[in-house]
Amino acid sequence: MVSLRPYQNEGIRAIFDAWNPRTQNRMNVLFQMPTGTGKTTVFSEIVRRARLKEKKVLIVVHRKELVEQIAERLSHFQVAVGIISGTIQPDMEKEVQVATIQTRLSSS
Repeated sequence: MVSLRPYQNEGIRAIFDAWNPRTQNRMNVLFQMPTGTGKTTVFSEIVRRARLKEKKVLIVVHRKELVEQIAERLSHFQVAVGIISGTIQPDMEKEVQVATIQTRLSSS
């Protein structure tokens, strides 16, 4: 398991507070962090919590290297992922998918 820094925990709390129907009830939340502050770690924890609530998650990125980085990071949070990218055979049974934006799935 990963230990989060105080500012990461505070950011996650703010995100969930924004989504909370009893407080702000926002559907769309934008949260930004500077380079090197752990954006992948923060959203990995958010994904982990979403899975505890049995939510499905799709993460879309623009580069294959990011797919691999995110899949590896999510494994530290005990989150199994499917990858939708290029020539990789997707595992659509996984509740969390990491995809490149350019990938198109065939209907066959």
